[in-house]
Amino acid sequence: TAVLQQIIHRVAFPVYSRIQNEGGDVPAAYRRVSFPMLVLGGWLLSGFIAGGPTMVEILYDDRWREAGWIVQLLAAGAWFSILDSTNGAALLARGKSIWIAGGSLGKLVGMLALIPLGFLWGEFPGAVAGFACSEVLRFAVSAIAVWREGLRGWHHDLGLSLWVCGSSLGTWLIARWVQGLTGEPIVAAAAVFVAVTLLWLPLGLRSRQVRAVVAPTR
Repeated sequence: TAVLQQIIHRVAFPVYSRIQNEGGDVPAAYRRVSFPMLVLGGWLLSGFIAGGPTMVEILYDDRWREAGWIVQLLAAGAWFSILDSTNGAALLARGKSIWIAGGSLGKLVGMLALIPLGFLWGEFPGAVAGFACSEVLRFAVSAIAVWREGLRGWHHDLGLSLWVCGSSLGTWLIARWVQGLTGEPIVAAAAVFVAVTLLWLPLGLRSRQVRAVVAPTR
């Protein structure tokens, strides 16, 4: 997540700042620049959500088997962190850093409320789920902010979020089937990589349109 956030801020923020300073169409740039960043994040995190248990089984012994579902929950929460980062780069370029601070406060409130509630509801798994859900609150603040700024990217956020869910679930089922058939987690991991890549490839090809926006900054 940290690597993806650095890519977003090193690539997207300079583009937004240049267009903002030149009086260009920031909302159009926001939609075109954020899309490929979200596709990259969706592809990576869908792989972690679908293949978390398989990855843990390959890397660790049976004592750590329960870490698989933890990877899945944290990766699901990290998707909303990536969404928030794309919003944050645009807000920062427009001088609206107060909303970024508000999003951090929203996550803090979410952690203070949802982790204890999750623990009461489902003990340790519930606490992990509560932590993952706190990312949703931070994203919600930035989503409201970009909507107020006229940056209409919600349809991308919604569509890609649904695709993360669908591709993750479908790939997880494929991985379970392959591992049940072969008994080899490494084969299941290969199946996860191939399936997730094929599912996200059409969106990756579509995202090449960002070059027209990014090229002038080089």
